[in-house]
Amino acid sequence: MTCSQGALQWLPVWGVAILFVSSDVAGRKMRCWSRLQGSRCCIGGAHASLPTPLTSVKTLNGTNFEDWKESLDLYLAITNMDFSLREAEPSALTPESTIVQRASREKWEYSNKVCLMVMRYTMEKYIRQSIPDNDNAKDFMRSVDEKFKTFDKAQKGQYLSLLEKTKYDGVSGVREHMMKLVHYYNKLKSLKVDLDDSYLIWQVMESLPSQFDMLKTSYNTQKEE
Repeated sequence: MTCSQGALQWLPVWGVAILFVSSDVAGRKMRCWSRLQGSRCCIGGAHASLPTPLTSVKTLNGTNFEDWKESLDLYLAITNMDFSLREAEPSALTPESTIVQRASREKWEYSNKVCLMVMRYTMEKYIRQSIPDNDNAKDFMRSVDEKFKTFDKAQKGQYLSLLEKTKYDGVSGVREHMMKLVHYYNKLKSLKVDLDDSYLIWQVMESLPSQFDMLKTSYNTQKEE
């Protein structure tokens, strides 16, 4: 039960949380994992492998960029594959390149390849197609970050407006109306907007017409007690 649902327990409202798992994304994750599982890179005499399955990375679905980025960073750090995101691309190899330079380039190229695969395969298809192609993992991540900063700002404004302006139309049930506002509230919370449960309840009360004044009075009385 979420905080917002707990705050509305006194009302005849119960929220239902449903987790949708995209079979398409799950399938792509497993195919990508199979490819990476068989890949090993010899760096400094040690083999770097990928012991953690891709399912540990959350799927970027348009509303969870921060959670996706956090799980992605953790995955790449644990598997020691984040080198290309932390370091600048080494110079191209030449016949005069030293063993150290060759090893650094090899490590960066392998990390870059893995990072790009993991990022692309843990996105919903429509998001992946909206990001410009780039063969540099750090630049690709920068494009994703810029896209979702703009996207999140627009979404925050949209859901905040819906939460503040949606009024009970008298046609649908009161419960359905309240659950609609809870949905907007939870969307804002998932976008990291800091809102108290009391704000949600106040918006619910404000959205109801005058015939619900007794309900408002009852709530205000309980709050004072």
